[in-house]
Amino acid sequence: GFNGGPPPGYSGGPPQGMGGGGPPPGFNGGSFNGGPPPFGGPGGGGSGGPPPFGGMQADSSFQSQPYWKPSWSRRDADNNLATQPPMSGVVRPSSKAGQYAVSYKTPQGKIEHTAVEVVGAKFMMVDTMGMRNEFNTMAEALAYLQVTGVRV
Repeated sequence: GFNGGPPPGYSGGPPQGMGGGGPPPGFNGGSFNGGPPPFGGPGGGGSGGPPPFGGMQADSSFQSQPYWKPSWSRRDADNNLATQPPMSGVVRPSSKAGQYAVSYKTPQGKIEHTAVEVVGAKFMMVDTMGMRNEFNTMAEALAYLQVTGVRV
């Protein structure tokens, strides 16, 4: 923009008249062009900040659901799920740190316990086939297992 722009403006301006020549340089001079970048720069940096903080925390909204049983042991889950319909399940703390357990009743009436590990902001689960699966929320993990949360 520096090659062709300024010379014509200055050489052509004076013959036409001083009054007319004054404003155009002001508009072309870049006072309007130069302004936005400084504003845009900090804004972009600021919006980049929150994700690292928000992203590190695993979703805990499931702990307000009826199927969250913070005081249940594996035995409690076995006893309570025995009388529930198939594919009923609960989420409870695991005996291992940083893990939860999904206890649920299979269509065959067996009680299964699946560990769900918290990795960063994700819920990791190894299914019965040995496949590692990653979920953004506990609800997604339950949906994958086809478990409906019980209200016992």
